[in-house]
Amino acid sequence: MKKILFLLFLSAASLFSYAQPGSLDVTFGTAGIITTSFGATIAVSKSMAIQTDGRIVMAGYHFNGSIETFALARYNTDGTLDNTFDGDGRLTTVVGTADSRANSIAIQADGKIVVAGVARNSNNDFALARYNTNGSLDVTFDGDGLVTTAIGTSGDEANSIVIQTDGKIVIAGSSFIGGITWDFSLARYNADGSLDITFDVDGKLTTAIGTSDDFAYSI
Repeated sequence: MKKILFLLFLSAASLFSYAQPGSLDVTFGTAGIITTSFGATIAVSKSMAIQTDGRIVMAGYHFNGSIETFALARYNTDGTLDNTFDGDGRLTTVVGTADSRANSIAIQADGKIVVAGVARNSNNDFALARYNTNGSLDVTFDGDGLVTTAIGTSGDEANSIVIQTDGKIVIAGSSFIGGITWDFSLARYNADGSLDITFDVDGKLTTAIGTSDDFAYSI
């Protein structure tokens, strides 16, 4: 009889120990939900990655009142901001000479964080930033942690990033060619941020798919 009662107790405990699949995880943030302010103006998240230690890194952009900048935030597994990341768990970075937006994020095997998007120079260009695990820019990456690359003859925007097993970085997006149409565009970089000239001779390429505009969003 004791054995039967014990089994019944375990069954009842199981009912209360596990939430309904698909329900919000109430141990995360406030009832499973987090919002993070970067100030009084707009902040938008575009991409997320989870580190091997379970911490969550999000990337997007923030309007600081004059220009848009890359914006990142890192959270502990319980949803609190990780204050070991740039002091308060969040940071912004100006890339290029004007507006910049982060669209995609990836974590390297060594924990460094690589973010791809678009930055305004004379035209919109592919933009990359690499951060150390503490949120500081990695100055071993092109000297200052930042890279911008003109791909087409006018505007370019990187929408997705992946890191190869050899550490090379590939980003994909779209480029405006000849003032006529948008085409698929790719660039591959060495681990130091330089363009990989073994990739289509100069490290970048564009491809027309249809007879009009073509946009790449994932890689």
